[in-house]
Amino acid sequence: LSFSPPGLDLYIDALATNPLATKVGTAGVLATIGDGIAQNSEEDKPYDAKRAVSFALFDAAYRGGFQHAAFPWIIDHCRGVVLQGVAASVVPMSALPPPEMLAAIECTGFNQLLVVPVVYYPLFFSITGTVQGLSLEESVARAQDRFIPLTLRNWQFWIPAQFMQFALVDLEWQVPYTCAMGLVWNVLLSAMAGSARPAAG
Repeated sequence: LSFSPPGLDLYIDALATNPLATKVGTAGVLATIGDGIAQNSEEDKPYDAKRAVSFALFDAAYRGGFQHAAFPWIIDHCRGVVLQGVAASVVPMSALPPPEMLAAIECTGFNQLLVVPVVYYPLFFSITGTVQGLSLEESVARAQDRFIPLTLRNWQFWIPAQFMQFALVDLEWQVPYTCAMGLVWNVLLSAMAGSARPAAG
């Protein structure tokens, strides 16, 4: 006998027939849940609806929309060839990991060292700052203040999570996988980045 959680078959069908809309919706819903968990842990603060909306919009745009297009491109172009060439100049070919592992490492490195600083954080600070009522100058100042600690925390969490994604998860499930991991990450990120303005009170 096999058991699947209620609604899983419907989700699989939606992912097959309307992949982009399903991924965008998944990202937005899980981001809202993650931020709600983070806000609930902050005592003596009212629920910040604008903050929740900002995280939902950001995740829907980046994790659900952008990554739907980005992951196939990254996988197609990061096949481990560059990493193999560099490593082969240092160690014998026989000592190198299998090609699929090199490809997963290369995909992870490309995404974390290039895409995250160039796309992820500019989009994050612009969307969340705008929705939470910051000016351009205030959003830039917020990004400058929090970029380094957030990036370091990002690498601690996402490098291993994303390596597992590229190494083990089928392409059609990679965005839902990052949405699920993003639920955990958004609790951390929302608690660290938080409201752009102090809660009124």
